[in-house]
Amino acid sequence: MGTARTATRKNKRRESYVFSVVAIILTAFLLASVALNIFLISDRDNTVFASKTEADTTAFSESESTSASTSDKESENTVTPPETDKEYEEIISEYEEELQALREMVESYAEAAQNNFDAQNTAFTALASLVKTENRPLHNHKKDNEDDPTVSTPAELAFAYLDLETGFTFGFNDDTVMYTASIIKAPFMYSVFKEIEEFEYNKLNFTTDGEALYDDEGNPLFEGQHPNLDSEGNIIYLKGEEKYDLSREWVYDSKTMYVEGSGEIQKKKSGFTLTYLELAEYALKYSDNIAFNYFTKTFGKSYYNSLADSLGVKGHKKGFMQLSANDAAVFLKEIYDYFETDSVYAAMMKKAMTNSMHSVIIPPALKDYECAHKYGWDVDSYHDIAIVYHDRPFAVVVLSDLDEGRYSDNAYIQKIVKNLLEIHDSFTPKNSNGELT
Repeated sequence: MGTARTATRKNKRRESYVFSVVAIILTAFLLASVALNIFLISDRDNTVFASKTEADTTAFSESESTSASTSDKESENTVTPPETDKEYEEIISEYEEELQALREMVESYAEAAQNNFDAQNTAFTALASLVKTENRPLHNHKKDNEDDPTVSTPAELAFAYLDLETGFTFGFNDDTVMYTASIIKAPFMYSVFKEIEEFEYNKLNFTTDGEALYDDEGNPLFEGQHPNLDSEGNIIYLKGEEKYDLSREWVYDSKTMYVEGSGEIQKKKSGFTLTYLELAEYALKYSDNIAFNYFTKTFGKSYYNSLADSLGVKGHKKGFMQLSANDAAVFLKEIYDYFETDSVYAAMMKKAMTNSMHSVIIPPALKDYECAHKYGWDVDSYHDIAIVYHDRPFAVVVLSDLDEGRYSDNAYIQKIVKNLLEIHDSFTPKNSNGELT
């Protein structure tokens, strides 16, 4: 589990090492400051005094051969050398005040560092204890050809944490590939939107033969109306391109489209209609299997697989609905960046994931923060993945085989998520009063 696996054993050595380094740096810094001040005040006849009001002051000169214009400028940017012991004492006192302010600042950061180490140690230690085999909830498995139909074993568990700003990441069993259940709907629908946007970009910028429609400066290379847009500026979809038009109307036929599992459309009667964009929203917000089935059949998996390969995702090579916790975290980073573009599809996807109808694992543990997440539940699968809109956004992935979805299972996973939040918070410097430094 990365740092969490070694926090207890190495804590004392780490603290000793870190504070030794801090002490050496601070000592060097203070000695350099003292040496500079001694240089500035040690020689009455040759001392150089920097003006405290002008940042570009160079030096004080006693030469009488300097031109009038130069000496006038220098006189504005320099001060007269001290001539009495009292003046020297005042200067020394002023520098001592500045040194004291620097000492206090350094002490504040040292205190914050100690508090952060303490907070991290506490959170990592608690996390390491939680994921121990003997402390995990039991999962009841069915057994074949046995008198006893079930056997209870400690839950299989994996998680990943990713700071979306710094890229810092760690996890537990985070490279273990597991069956994704419905969390696959988030990365797959992201790939669908990326494919549609790529199609739209090509329509706007190239002919069907691949010729550019604009030069490097954005000037049109065609006359009159855009060849791929109608008079109202809408894309003209040719035969075979209809799937990219999400403004079209979709009509539900219960006889040919029904799919078991999660969702809302299966409760509707034949004739129920949505736009294809709304159908995509159903796949994410309600985890609707009928909606998702349409997109997997219509778009296929080639673009998704190519996207996964380009991101270094590996789990999909074992099967479409296979990912590791680390794979899911990589996709969440991509989706987070996509949300920042605020395209029509990105805005819809963020809204759907933020307002997901299945919020029983990660969001309750992080109720003070907005979460754009995707939940998944199936045989031997109980997962949640989320983008957490903290002051410093981060991603959390928790995968398990706790398919009974008990209250105790949720409570256990939420403890893990809360520990991850504590660790995330511990990377923000705070003093002993909990104030940001």
